[in-house]
Amino acid sequence: MVVVLQQSTTIKFSQKDLKEVHINYPDAWQMRQQNDPRIKGVVYNLVRRGIATEVNINELQAGDIVQFWNESWGHCGIAKGANYPKRLLWLYSSMPSTNFSLRSFPFPDEFYACRIKKQFLK
Repeated sequence: MVVVLQQSTTIKFSQKDLKEVHINYPDAWQMRQQNDPRIKGVVYNLVRRGIATEVNINELQAGDIVQFWNESWGHCGIAKGANYPKRLLWLYSSMPSTNFSLRSFPFPDEFYACRIKKQFLK
């Protein structure tokens, strides 16, 4: 995610930013249970820094940044869109088994998204 954002925007990331984006906390699962906003990862970081505006799943547009969680795992990516009747979310993302690709995911248990402000786009 960071590499894609650095290539397509003017956004720079400090070490603190990278920790937030990657949700690099030893107690991340406990943070989810406590609704800690840092569990939003890249969404939390970009909104906190004033780079993006948070949006809900009903406002999702292609190009929005997404962080989601299901019962046992989380993932982030760039939205392609959503199929609301089928409850599918389409994301460009990277996974060890697929490299960077377009994949569909069932609507998640927890969903966070943001839209990068135009002044930060290249």
